[in-house]
Amino acid sequence: MWKLVKVYPGAEERIAKKIKDFLGLNDDDILIPSKIFPHDAKSLSEIIFIKISEQQNNILKNAILMEKIRCFLDPKIIPDIQIEKMLINKEKMVNKPIFSAGEYILVIEGIYNGLEGRILEVSDNVVKVSLKVFQMEQIDSVSFESIKKLDGNSR
Repeated sequence: MWKLVKVYPGAEERIAKKIKDFLGLNDDDILIPSKIFPHDAKSLSEIIFIKISEQQNNILKNAILMEKIRCFLDPKIIPDIQIEKMLINKEKMVNKPIFSAGEYILVIEGIYNGLEGRILEVSDNVVKVSLKVFQMEQIDSVSFESIKKLDGNSR
């Protein structure tokens, strides 16, 4: 079962290691959301998800009561599906390309397919690009998935 552990600000990694060592958990049994999604670190700080058995849950409760580990163990069980969704999102974030303003790109799908352009601005999942359409500059937003960087990044 997955459980939510609340910790003091900035103590996520230290407490996660302490719980991991104390209960003999594997790396896959502990998730630190602020490390998985660094762009949301502030809103995800102070929590850890741990996958433990009922017996390990009782051992951890006792350790918390005896103040061997300073944290709060939420009594609710987190459904596996929520953790799976988080891990799928993590995989998307890890594989997400990194773009910067000024880089040259090729549009690989959509109405601008085959056109080259230059990135003007980058936001969450879209980039604003300058494209040449019939010898005129066209500025539009395209998704990360619909572009790729040009080799050498020069035109």
